[in-house]
Amino acid sequence: MNVIAVFVGGGLGSLLRFAVSEFSKKYFSLALPYGTLICNLLSALIVGWLMALAVNTLKVSDTMKLLIVTGFCGGFSTFSAFSFETFQMMRNDQLLLAAAHVFISVAGCLLFIWAGWKLASTSF
Repeated sequence: MNVIAVFVGGGLGSLLRFAVSEFSKKYFSLALPYGTLICNLLSALIVGWLMALAVNTLKVSDTMKLLIVTGFCGGFSTFSAFSFETFQMMRNDQLLLAAAHVFISVAGCLLFIWAGWKLASTSF
């Protein structure tokens, strides 16, 4: 059952990441890879929220954690795309933009995990 949960979650996360990336290419400037950033930030928010629920209420099953955190968030967020996009900026001598991308992504994801944790923790 756990393998199926990861498989289904990963597929859904990957499909949604593709949709967000296509949407962001169409509606946002291409200065930063907004699709990857949006997916990584939202994934961090979901992970923080769900893990706080799991720690504080113990009502989140292991299968559900695998489905959402390992599967969905693993498919929805992407470190490899983030790394490649940053590398491309560096190759194009956009060092300041690359540094901003790294800072915004890392600090933003930490902030969003904290926010998700706080959202879940305030409901107790």
